[in-house]
Amino acid sequence: MRLLFFYLALVPIIFPQSPTAPHGIIGTPTAGGGGTTFTVVETVGTAATTTAACVTSGVTLTFGTATTSGEAIFVAWEEESAGGTTAITDSASDSYTKDWELTAFVSHQSTGLAHFFNVASGVTTVTVTGAASNTNCVAAATHVKRSSGSWAVDQTGAASNTSVNGSPWAGPTSGITTTANNEVLIGEAGIHGSGDCSVAASGNWVQAYGNYDGNNYAMQLSYQKVSSIQTAIQNTGTTTVCTSPNAAPGLVSYK
Repeated sequence: MRLLFFYLALVPIIFPQSPTAPHGIIGTPTAGGGGTTFTVVETVGTAATTTAACVTSGVTLTFGTATTSGEAIFVAWEEESAGGTTAITDSASDSYTKDWELTAFVSHQSTGLAHFFNVASGVTTVTVTGAASNTNCVAAATHVKRSSGSWAVDQTGAASNTSVNGSPWAGPTSGITTTANNEVLIGEAGIHGSGDCSVAASGNWVQAYGNYDGNNYAMQLSYQKVSSIQTAIQNTGTTTVCTSPNAAPGLVSYK
């Protein structure tokens, strides 16, 4: 009997492992990877119908809430001139980088998107100046803050002269595929139709601003925040009220 107890003491006791127990994981994974979050602070926009407003002085957009240091400002526009914009600046004298500018859309419209990263605290206005032949225009600006990290352009899906006929619309044709989990996407669309078009975002897009310029053209600015990689994502929306609409939608992802 003593020999039996001695033998059992030398044999290790092995408990079976649950087949559902995680291996090498401590804690609970976070969906989307966590990380940086983005807050859209405010969007302002306006339309103008004179050369003096669109060209001579430029369209000035005034924020109700001034920027805080490190934010980004995104600017969208539609100019009824193939010459496009000649200057985009703000109250801190920053010069903006154009993500794209599509000129000669439906013969003589220009539309596009621009950005400036890491603005100073206290920026209250953005001014968009059009080309000399411009008499009607629309412009909008939105400022966004991030919880951590630094700003960078990820992917650009520029609007194209291969316009989307009718409504609903989606573009660019192949969309974009993002490379980071947490990003803010900014969409812009130039619109043309017979009459004063009304535009609206669709899907997961949030419309920040949309307006017509008083002469058969319109512009739309939208955004969405994502927490996972997006594949072949497009800027989507609808155009109503006007007849025979064309759309030139594009988007940029920022990380």
